[in-house]
Order: sequence, then C-alpha cells, then structure tokens
Amino acid sequence: MERGDKNKPTTALVDPAFVAEVGNNLVKQAQELTGGDHILVIDPSLMKPLDRVTTGAQLRKQMAAEVQSYRDGRIEHPPESARARFPILYLLRPDLRRLRQVCNAFKADSMRGVRRLYLVAFLPAVPAGAHALAEEEGVLGQLFQLHDLPLLLFPLDEDLLSMELDSAFRCLQSDGDRSVLASVARAIVSIEHATRPAGPAPHWHLFGESALAVFALCEHLRSGSGSSAAAAAASGPGGFSQVIIFSREVDLITPLCLQRLYAGCLDDCFRVTSGLLVVPRSNAAASSEPGQQQQQQQPSRLFVSRLEDPVFRCLSDLHMAAVPDTLRQVAHSLTSFEQHGRSAKSVAEMRSFVQNDLRDLTFKKRSLASHITLCEEVNKRFNGLKEFLHAEECMLIGADPTDASMRQSIGMRNYYADYFAECCVRRADPRHTLRLMCLHSLACGGFSVEDLSRLRQAFCQAFGYQHVATFAALHKAGLLTPRDKVGHVASVTGGRQSALSSAAVPPSSASAAANASMDYPALRKRLQLVERDPASAEQDSSRLSYAMSGLCEPLSGKLIQLALESGKGRSNSQQSQPSLNNLPFYKHQTLAQNRYAVNQSALVVMLGGCTYSEVASVRQIASRCKVGIQLLTTGVVGCCDLLVQLCPTLAVPVEPPVQGDRA
Repeated sequence: MERGDKNKPTTALVDPAFVAEVGNNLVKQAQELTGGDHILVIDPSLMKPLDRVTTGAQLRKQMAAEVQSYRDGRIEHPPESARARFPILYLLRPDLRRLRQVCNAFKADSMRGVRRLYLVAFLPAVPAGAHALAEEEGVLGQLFQLHDLPLLLFPLDEDLLSMELDSAFRCLQSDGDRSVLASVARAIVSIEHATRPAGPAPHWHLFGESALAVFALCEHLRSGSGSSAAAAAASGPGGFSQVIIFSREVDLITPLCLQRLYAGCLDDCFRVTSGLLVVPRSNAAASSEPGQQQQQQQPSRLFVSRLEDPVFRCLSDLHMAAVPDTLRQVAHSLTSFEQHGRSAKSVAEMRSFVQNDLRDLTFKKRSLASHITLCEEVNKRFNGLKEFLHAEECMLIGADPTDASMRQSIGMRNYYADYFAECCVRRADPRHTLRLMCLHSLACGGFSVEDLSRLRQAFCQAFGYQHVATFAALHKAGLLTPRDKVGHVASVTGGRQSALSSAAVPPSSASAAANASMDYPALRKRLQLVERDPASAEQDSSRLSYAMSGLCEPLSGKLIQLALESGKGRSNSQQSQPSLNNLPFYKHQTLAQNRYAVNQSALVVMLGGCTYSEVASVRQIASRCKVGIQLLTTGVVGCCDLLVQLCPTLAVPVEPPVQGDRA
C-alpha cells in the first residue's frame, strides 16, 4: 500500500529535516569507508528499519555497485569477474553470530584465491567481543576491518522515534551488556543539538538504574564535545523543558499485558516491524476466483503510522470495543465525500475533484478495507484468549478469580498454580501461558518453590525439555522468581553489573531499581492505580486506565504523569494525591536553569522497549498536562516480545486456540 502524503503538516517536536538527515549521514559514512564501487550486503533485520530513512534504490544509486540481502555472508562471483575484486560492505546488527558467518565467508574467499577488502559496519555500534572474535578466527587485519555506523533514530510516527534495537531488553536485564546505553545517550545528545544547540533540558526525571547511567553518559558526552549545561542559560527559546528517562526494569508488568487498544492489538496479533504490517488475506479473498487469487498472491502492506495513514490516525488509540463504530463512521464519511465529488456539475469541479481529491480518496478506501480485515482477524484471535485475559485482569487489580464457593477452600496463589498446570496439560498457547506465569510472579509476589518446580516440570513435559533453559533465563531476568520461606521474593541479580552501572549509581539504588516491579502490590496501593469506577473509566478515553479496559492505570504511564506534574506545584486539594516522594528508583536532576525555557515540552525516553499502549498513554498524558511530548524508545514491543528476546526457543509463533476452547 502506498504511503500517505508526506507534505501534510506534522506536530513533531523534532525537526523532520533532522530525522531525514539520518539516511543521508548513513550514505556519507559508508562512502567514506569504501571510497568507491563496492558490494553492499544488508542484514535482513535492518531492511525494514532502513526503509524508514532511505530506500534500496537510493542505496544502489549513491553508494553501491550491487546491493544484496544477507544470507550466509558469502558473495558468489567467479574469481575472474571484475566484481570479485570489489570491496564488500556489510551492514549488520550487533550480533556476534552474524560476524562469525562473515569471518567464514572471508576465509572461503581466501581459499579460492580472491583477495578483497571486507568492511563490517555495525549499526549503531561494534558489539563487545567483536574484535576478540575476529582475532580468534584469524581474519582481523588490513583486509578485514570492523567499524560502527551510529545510525540511531528511525521515525515510526510523528511523535515516536525508535532505535530499533530488538535485543536491548535482553542486554540490559539479562546479559548485563550496557553498551546499548551509550547508543541511547548519543541519540539524546543528537536530539539536543537539533532542538537546543546551546545545552540540555533543565529538568531530568530518572527512573531506574539504567536511566541514571544514561544521564551520566550524556553529561560525559557533553563535556567531551565542549557543550555544558551552563550554556543553556544563554540559549534562546525552544527545545525541551524536561527529559524523562524510564528504564524497563521499573515496570516489567505493563509490557507483559495483552494490549486493548487498536495499535497494540495489531502488534500483539501480527507483529508490527518498524511500523510495517503485512495485512492478512480475508476469507473472501481466499475463496475468490483463481484469476483473482493470482492477483492477490502478493499481500498488501500497511504502514502503522498516524502521519502516513489518516484512517489509522482515527483508530490507533481507540479501545478495540470502539473500533467497529469508528470504522462505520469513516466508511460513511468516505461514501458521502465520493458522492459529493461525483455530483459535480461543471467540468472545472470535476477536474478539481480528480486532481486534488480522487487519489487521496482511493488511498483512504484501500486503507479502510485493510483495517476492516485487521479488525475481524483481531476479534477472532482475541476470542480464544478471553480466559487468559480474565486471569490477567484479576492479577492486575489483586482480585480473587475464583467464585464464592471456591474462595473458602482454595487460595488465590494455589488457584493460579493449578490453573497454569492445567494450561500445560491442555497444551494451551505456550507463550501466553508463560507470559501469565511471569505476570503472576511480578504482580502477586512470586510462586512458592514447590509450585515453581511443579510448573517447570509440567511445562517441559508439555512443550519440550529445551524449555529448562527458558525457565533459567526468565529467572535470571527477574521475570519468574520463587518466594522464600518467609514469603518474600528471592533476590534477583538482573544480570551482571558492569563497571559503567556500578560507577553511575550506588549499589543500594541499583538493587532497589532491579526489584521495583516485585513491589507492585505496594505500588498499586500507594499510587492508587486501581480505578474505583471501571465502567465509566472504560468509556473515557482521557483516562490512563482506558488502555487497561478501565480497570487500573499502567504503572509506567502513572509514573511519567507524576513526573510531568511534579514541576507545576500541588494545590491543597492535590495533597492527598500520589507523588514520587521517597520512591527508591526515582531521582530528579536539575541542571543550570534556562531563563528562556518557557516551551512546555518533554522528551520521554523508554529504555528496554515500550508498547503501543504505552505510546497511547503518553499521548493522553500530553493532552491532559498540555505538554508536547516526543517519545524515544529502543524499540516497540508486544506482549510476548520480552519473553522471545530472553528465550529464542519461544520465537516460533503458535496459533492461539479457536473460539470455544477454554484457553
């Protein structure tokens, strides 16, 4: 599907020209590395992100004699061919497995007598251990070089910038690899240069250990580049008045929940990649004539962007229950507009309609048809997850999911353990079963050692003993933990602590941040997350709880809202409202005050990923607080993506049960 009109006005706080310059910088840096004709090989995981800033045709025209998709790293040209002597430039994600394949390709060329330059460029930075691996393989030298291309920002929407680092959560929460924080700090400083050349924002709200480390790295980068916070006092109007850095370790619960808003449902069901979604074929298309089937073999693509798709702008932040009515309204509006155009009486009116409105109308009609198909598929898939959804809602609000007769004989924790064991026996969707187990561990205080051992055995018997490593990875990341005999959650390391993190934050703050989600019942009460009137909250799209079907407010959204409201002061009627005072994982940093900092805007940085529902919550906060917000994230994640990052064995999708099954 073609994109919308790029010339339409946007409300983005970051200059679109600055984002467009990202692709130009990539071309310039690659040309400097090669110095002439070369063969460009692109990692498949980079194809869709690069499409947001450049195109394959542009890359071929400006920087390469040949563009190939990455397979096994080998480029097959006969030794006598001219292109067999061209340098090869690899654009890779920071993955040592990809690098090992390139090393094998280099050695294969050497055995064939082909000597040419291998340039391996990692986006956004060379991973730790890359040089050691190249030396171990015996290839590092003048003909095999490692470089980094700091391509940091991919625009997914008018207010959403993503770094598209799919493994950021695993690196931070499990592997202890803090190199991703340096890339985030460089991205923040580059945005500062684009919006406030003389200095940073005066107010910084930091949630979690990783946020403190990013703040320290930003200070280090500014001191190295010669800019200082004191220079902000001499700057002119504009830029961000506050920066909020939110680490995923503070709220591990929200990204594990099924999303109820339309954009989030699309991501949970079909996996939106870099803002691009492949629209599934409807049943009508599947049962059409053979000639039509051949025409529809190529699935249509949909750009999940409010800027590029006007129909999606109307639907993105709506609850799924409200989407059908909105689709009917859009269809009625398009029909009325088309009838008005066809009723043109003069030739001039017809010419104006064809030249100005017909193309836009055709695009909207195609987009509407795609969204109708998507809405039908989402409802069909979610019908099989109603039992999972009910259990999830009970965990979030701390309610007993059993009926009155069972409540006297069986406790809530025992009920959940038995329920998860039953899901394993029935071979329900393993990813959703494991997701609910992690959600219960975080929201309800963890499992007993006996229950966790029993569930691990039942899960492995149902889905394979390769998942023994899955449970170990989830325990290491702090998502699935046992309680000790006293009833407290056992301590979780959250991965190795690097020198950077230990220098940036004291140990007491680090341990408090690592276990923030473990105290969810206390935070739920202190921050008043549970709604008193869920029925009215579910219908009010201006409330934070709207994203959670009106039951409770998402923890991440509540903390971001309190941070934005903290600088406005509190009236007497607000003294009883929640505040950020004495929260162990929160810190407020104030830099040099800028007398021109009158622009009410904020940069919100989500480390470890965020969901589309959290993006919608941030937009609600911006509307309520009357503050412009630009969101920067390491990547957009769905309800099962964190588990897949930690456990590659869960990467194979499993079809949810059909309607009528119990799970």
